[in-house]
Order: sequence, then structure tokens, then C-alpha cells
Amino acid sequence: MRNFISIPWLGLTLLAVVLAPDNAHAGMKMKPGKWEFQSEASNPMMPKNKIETSTECFEAGEVTPKAFLKDSKGCVSENEKVTDTSMEWSMSCPGLQGQSTGKASFTSRGDRIEGNMRLTMSIGNQKMTFDHKWTGKHIGPCD
Repeated sequence: MRNFISIPWLGLTLLAVVLAPDNAHAGMKMKPGKWEFQSEASNPMMPKNKIETSTECFEAGEVTPKAFLKDSKGCVSENEKVTDTSMEWSMSCPGLQGQSTGKASFTSRGDRIEGNMRLTMSIGNQKMTFDHKWTGKHIGPCD
């Protein structure tokens, strides 16, 4: 399993690639090779959006909501809709001071991917929303 981009404060990992045999649960397909990913995170408490770029190489595999949440602490996916070219789901995650809920969706065009996630964190009687956007492109064969 390879991890591409993570959200450390929530323990989420973007695009955990699951190498699966042909008869396993189908996931969203991505072209094997070297990929460049850019993530942008925003929330009301940050003075400006946080943008990160990373590259990762992976072999043929499938991406699923459960794989995305694999490294999270107690998060569960619900209402999953997965095809060869897209996936979307809702999620809930326990927190020290309250529950987080959200929705995510990703679209793959073979050599490109884009996605977004909106999480709402409850802390006591207050709620805070975090938005995340990802884009990725296949940039060639692995080194």
C-alpha cells in the first residue's frame, strides 16, 4: 500500500492504492506509473490556503473509499458509490472533543484525477468546516 497525500490532523490518507486481484471488489482505476499530486486545504482558521505538491509511483491498482480511510483512526465510510472512473462517499470520524462528518468525491480520467472533500468538525457547540481539493496527473513511467 502506498500513501500519497495525508491530512495529519485527522489521520486521513489520500489515495491509498490497493493492489487487488481481478475478482476483488472493483475500485476507481488509475493509470500505473509516476504521478504528480497537488493538494489545497482551507479552513476559516488558516490565514491562507495550504498547497502541497508531491510525486508518487505506483503499480496498477484500484482506489476505494475504504482504502482512502484505512489509516484514519475510527473513520468509517458510508453511502459509497464507486465506478471505474469515479467514487464518492460520506464519512464520520470520532474526535477527542466531538464528531467529524464529511463527503468526498473523486473523478479519474485515466491519466488525470481530481477530487474534493468537505469535513465538518464539531467541537463542543461550535462547528468548523475544512475543505480539501486534489488534482493529479500521470507524468510518465516510474524511475
